[in-house]
Amino acid sequence: MADYSYENLAANLTWLMRDRGLSNYRLSFVIGVTRQALHRWTSGQGSPTEENLDALCVALRCTRDDLLTKQKRQSNMLSIQEWARRENIPVQRAKDLFSSLPEVTADKETFSVSPDF
Repeated sequence: MADYSYENLAANLTWLMRDRGLSNYRLSFVIGVTRQALHRWTSGQGSPTEENLDALCVALRCTRDDLLTKQKRQSNMLSIQEWARRENIPVQRAKDLFSSLPEVTADKETFSVSPDF
């Protein structure tokens, strides 16, 4: 059974943001939440809704397990196909989720968060 906890979410989210070069401001804008909400998640004082968790996974190009379980720290950006496979959703749905986020673009193989914000 997976070991899900606020502490895991906080640590993993903070690490993934740093690994992806995303500030609280940029990521909160991309997924459409306040900086305060994102701060609660990164400090272990709250957790995102299912919809926001999906948006985090898309924006950070990671799986729910990457966010919610205790992880060894390594960079692990996934291709859109691999991300969709791990999340058990159709590739087109993954592309749709990703393209619905502002300031984010998707190409055929990978997701990338626009550095020009």
